[in-house]
Amino acid sequence: MNDDEAKRPGREFTRKMGRREADSADALTDALLEAKGPILARVELDPILREAVMQLRGMFGKKERPRHLRYVTRLVRESDMVALAASLEAAVEGGGQDDATRLAERFRDLIAANGTSALEAFVEDHPSVDRTALRQALLRFEKAKTDSERARAKRSILEVVRDTIRAESAPSVD
Repeated sequence: MNDDEAKRPGREFTRKMGRREADSADALTDALLEAKGPILARVELDPILREAVMQLRGMFGKKERPRHLRYVTRLVRESDMVALAASLEAAVEGGGQDDATRLAERFRDLIAANGTSALEAFVEDHPSVDRTALRQALLRFEKAKTDSERARAKRSILEVVRDTIRAESAPSVD
């Protein structure tokens, strides 16, 4: 009995199963490489694997990068891939952001979609908001003609909303 049969009791290890495992390891390695810094920081990784992923992100050589990519993929295969995938999924779900930013993004999307009515509802719930800045940002969003102008206006709405939420949730020093 070889090592692979010992890992999978009752089933013989086939080439198809090995290919499937290799494909999932490749996909998991690609997902780790594509993850942004804050998200990758939240993923539970073995220190050796974390260091190897960080090194690979900085490599651009034609010979060294493929070799190191194979090394990282081997490390991924040797680790618990199910737990690693679950940890990566949880980190992506969280977005690598704090609660205030996620809440502010929801309010920003609501204000951008519903306009003045959503703005008034937000002002009612958060009376400390800078109303003038928020109204100006909404007007810039509504008047924007290009996608870049709309994106810039949405960012300014997000900044005002996020600053308000953070100021309200910060502990007051008395």
